[in-house]
Order: sequence, then structure tokens, then C-alpha cells
Amino acid sequence: MHTSDIESRLVAIWQELLDVRPVRVNDNFFDLGGDSVMTSRLAATIKEIWKVDLPMAMIFQVPTVEEMAAFLSGKITPKWSSRIMPLKPGGSRIPFLCVDAGPFFRHLTSRLSPEQPFLGLRLAHTRDLPTHYCLKDIAQYHIQTIREFQPSGPYCVGGWSAGGLVAYEIAQQLRAAGEEVSLLVLFDVTNWAAPQKGAALERALVPIWRVKSGFARLAELKPEDKWGYLRAAASERYLNLCRLLWLAGDRMQRRFSRRIMLAPRGPSKAVFVAAQRYRPLPYEGPAVLFRSALQANGPYHEPTLGWSDLIPNLDVCDMPGGHNDMFLDPYVDLLAERLERRLSPLLRAEASRDSKPATGGLQVASSSNCSMLGEL
Repeated sequence: MHTSDIESRLVAIWQELLDVRPVRVNDNFFDLGGDSVMTSRLAATIKEIWKVDLPMAMIFQVPTVEEMAAFLSGKITPKWSSRIMPLKPGGSRIPFLCVDAGPFFRHLTSRLSPEQPFLGLRLAHTRDLPTHYCLKDIAQYHIQTIREFQPSGPYCVGGWSAGGLVAYEIAQQLRAAGEEVSLLVLFDVTNWAAPQKGAALERALVPIWRVKSGFARLAELKPEDKWGYLRAAASERYLNLCRLLWLAGDRMQRRFSRRIMLAPRGPSKAVFVAAQRYRPLPYEGPAVLFRSALQANGPYHEPTLGWSDLIPNLDVCDMPGGHNDMFLDPYVDLLAERLERRLSPLLRAEASRDSKPATGGLQVASSSNCSMLGEL
């Protein structure tokens, strides 16, 4: 099939998938509204028609119809492996390596300095993980990827939600190998293994608070927005049910030495179940926690999300909104500004090392709620 024929076929597929007309050959899939779900559907369609695997990281490297058609016809080869999402590959600073970062992070990366590289670490598959894998195995997978394009430090790593736990373990293993980790960034990451603090009565009130806050939020919405809120709530309940099934499948897998069909082997499933079993060790390096103001446990959450006893050099920075909101308008500008303030000194510290070898690397200010860094 000629490239022009592939382009015509892709235009029709994009228009149907994205519900956008017209689609031009130089339009960007993600600029047209493509997200992780649509990317998965596109990849499935491409595999069915052209028998080619095109994971999300590859789609990000050939995001236009013209480039994708050239790839499918064998005329171009992506520069990065499927284990790297090059959200923002250019720049002179130390790359920020963000676990599981995908299209959802484009709002943030577009607001950072042009000199700040931002690369997503993707768990492309789980074939290489042991049958009884753990989060340390997933971290080792990513470290192997990191070493391929950045053999030595200093490193800057981070992650959101469960991906943040993977980033924590990556930082631990890099430091144990004698590498410098200039900064660990945790985007609303909870240490699920931390002992629950507070009275038993307070913990028992959490489900009641969740129901009450849900109805209060529903009452605040305009009539035309209520159905969307209910759909999102139903999707969240469905995901929670799926997660229970993943955990059950993982428990069954641990009874067998060979892999069983019920075992959660998909990348997102693997990260979730491994994170549930993860028991983090103390971390001595500099770290920042961007904590959402609206926590799932409401007023009953621990102020540092369970990290106070493990990270002595922790900078806690409150962000407005809920778990996803810091990456979306109107709060993403604030997140970008605060993250930029922490990333921008990294290059200067590295550049000054030749002239001041006794400085001992970057020292990141530790503060509570960003007070020492002059935040808004």
C-alpha cells in the first residue's frame, strides 16, 4: 500500500475515532483531543489493519497522519524506544524522568522552560518481569531504560499517584548504586504502607464523609453538568471493582510457580498491584511532594501522605483541587511555576561543579508548604 493510501485510511480512522472533521495530514493527534484511551483504540485499529504494534510512546513520536503513514510504510524510524515517552526531549538541563507520564502531562510540559527536557518512563510490557514480580522489579526495568540514554547521574525522577511509588524506588536504587539523585518529585503520592494515624472513630468516618461530600458536590453543579459527574463517579466505582479483581488475581498467582491467566500482567495493572505490596525504606535525598488539597480521606488524611517518617528532607507543597486537577487548567500554571523553581537550579548546580568541586551537588531547600521557596 502506498503512503498516500495509508494517509487516506488514517484520516478516516482519526475522524471516526476523534469525531473531528476535517482531519488534515499535518494535524497532531493529541492536539485534536487524543488521550490515553483513544490512543489505545488507535493502536488496536492499526494492529488489526496493518499488523503493526504502535504503542502510545511510538504514537507520540509520529503524531501526525503524514508521519504515522511514513512509519507504517517503513520510510521513517522513531528515534526513541517504546519505553520512552518524549514529551519534551530538547533542552540543556538535567532531564526530568517521570514514571508513566503520557499525554495527560502535555499541559504541564508546555509550560516549563524550553531548556527543561521531560521524558516519560513507560512500562511497555511485562514479559520481562518475573512471575512473582514486585515494585522493585518494575523500578529495575525503568533503570535499565534510563541507563541506555543517561548512563550516569545526576538524575531527576518523579511520578504521579502509584507511578510516584515506582519513582521513589527508582531513586532508592540509583542512590544505592552510588548515583546522585538531585531531586525526587512526588505528585500527590500516598505511602499506603504507612501506619494509619488518628483515632479509630475518625477512620470510620471516612466513608461517611465521602458520601456526604459527593452529594454536596452534586448539589453544587449545574443541571447540565450533573450527568457527567455521575458518569465519572460510576467509572470510578467500576475501576475500584476492577482493582479488587486484579488484587484477587495477584493473590492467586502467588500460589503458582507458572503464570496463570487471571494474573494481572497489563502494565497499569502490574503497577497497581505491586504498589499495594510496596514497603518503602527511608530516603535521605531531597524530595518534594505536591499534595492535592482535596484528598480522598477528606479531613482525615495524614498531612504528608505518610512520608514524614521516611523522608527527612521533604518539601510539602499544597496544590488546589483534587488528585487530577493540578495537571489541568486553571491549576497547571501554578504547578508548572512551582516545579520550574525546583528544576531550574539543577543545571546551575551541575555547571558549577567543575569550578566548585567541594559543593557536594545540589541542595534543595526543605520547607513546609513551600514557605522557604517564596511560593504564591
